[in-house]
Amino acid sequence: MNHREMYPEQYEHPLIGKRVRVKPSIALMRDKGEWTVKRVMPSRFGTLVSRPPLDAYRVEDVEIIN
Repeated sequence: MNHREMYPEQYEHPLIGKRVRVKPSIALMRDKGEWTVKRVMPSRFGTLVSRPPLDAYRVEDVEIIN
């Protein structure tokens, strides 16, 4: 069983497939770039948007660009 099969809710969020970037106030002078959301997961810090390979940001800290 793969990750998508074990946690389907992480792949069904409305942000899945959207192009996003970290809000400028959060990025703090470092360009975090843009990426397409493939996974959104719950955590003790709130709902997180993953940014491969290892970053994750709170849903509130990203903005949709498309």
